[in-house]
Amino acid sequence: MRDWRLGAKAPPIESPPLRFKQPLRMQGLFCLEATRLVWFVDRPDLQFERELNRHLPQIADDPERFRAQVVCRFLHAPESGWSFRVDQNSSDAEYCYPASRVKLVQAIAALEAVNELAQSLGVFIDEHTPLSYAPLFPGERVETEDVGEGSVPPGQALTLERLITRALIASENEPANKLFEFVGWSGFRAWSQRHHLPHIRIEHRLSEFRPPREQRWTPRITLHAQEGTVAIPEQKPELEDFKESELRIGSAYRDSTGKLVHEGLDFSLKNRFDLVSAVEVLNRIGKREFRLTERQWNLIDRAMTTPPMECALPVYSSAEWMSERFKPMMRGLLAVRPAEEWTMGNKIGEAYGFSSDMATICHIPSGRVAHVAASIWCCASGILNTDEYEYESIGRPYLALVGKHTADMLTK
Repeated sequence: MRDWRLGAKAPPIESPPLRFKQPLRMQGLFCLEATRLVWFVDRPDLQFERELNRHLPQIADDPERFRAQVVCRFLHAPESGWSFRVDQNSSDAEYCYPASRVKLVQAIAALEAVNELAQSLGVFIDEHTPLSYAPLFPGERVETEDVGEGSVPPGQALTLERLITRALIASENEPANKLFEFVGWSGFRAWSQRHHLPHIRIEHRLSEFRPPREQRWTPRITLHAQEGTVAIPEQKPELEDFKESELRIGSAYRDSTGKLVHEGLDFSLKNRFDLVSAVEVLNRIGKREFRLTERQWNLIDRAMTTPPMECALPVYSSAEWMSERFKPMMRGLLAVRPAEEWTMGNKIGEAYGFSSDMATICHIPSGRVAHVAASIWCCASGILNTDEYEYESIGRPYLALVGKHTADMLTK
């Protein structure tokens, strides 16, 4: 396994985050123009449309239903890149539920939080400090040991390092929820504002269905430092619900009782992490702009680049942890050049029919690097909360095609 820092070959980029202009209609299908992007003579967005028509024609035939989007930034040519998104005369068309992609910013925010806590209190605590989580809801118990889907020897301490490893490498939800609790709902709001990333909102835990008010509650967390214990108090913020106008997706959904509700599912109070912000976060990781130690940066790099079955600890050994599920763009890279020419760090997300990925891709021989984020909606029935989604037949092939197209651009 190659040991490669995501920021090692990334030259600085002084341009601000990409922002879309007002949608323009092109060929009756897609809006393809974005500000601060310099197009190639043979525009890569149009090349990608041709690739879609060739390999996944059903997407090109019905773009609004699939909500297909890509944002890419190339580092070898400042202010260059390409974008691709569905044209519907509404910003709602750009929404894609991020699912597990939020785990990347949860990990970064948790590491910054422990660093700030150590500095403010003058104690030595870090990502390896043992943690204990107090009960918050009925039926819960004190948690002090590392447990999860990947196996570890019994008695391993619960630490931020282990939570991040599980959340990013194998996309486990429970460790990610503990990262959310470590930072807190209000803490994430402050983090987004401090880093000028207003379009990233963490509103709830993953795969844990509670009322919005309870999603913001977090338990008492104790850090067991050598000098003593440090406690993060229980938080139950009583804030007015932040709710934008309704954002309904799909034609129907099943509620918590299994009843079919004949209207789209409202996403206005769900997590948000748009693709432009995803590319900006990847850019800042490459430039080492978050306030992490070198050892913490190495942890993020390792967690983004390691396939589950190559993780030393925890051990993920069954077929469900095959790398194609967790690194779908790599399939596209390998269609262009052999494995030894690539390094990729990424974070996928799959939920509510949305399949998305954000990745930093490096072509090692040329030193060229791209940050790319892509998403698509794979719900042919239009009915949500059924788990009947086309991730394998539409989502992952689409992301592989994005990887292939990006690889073609990097190796030209």
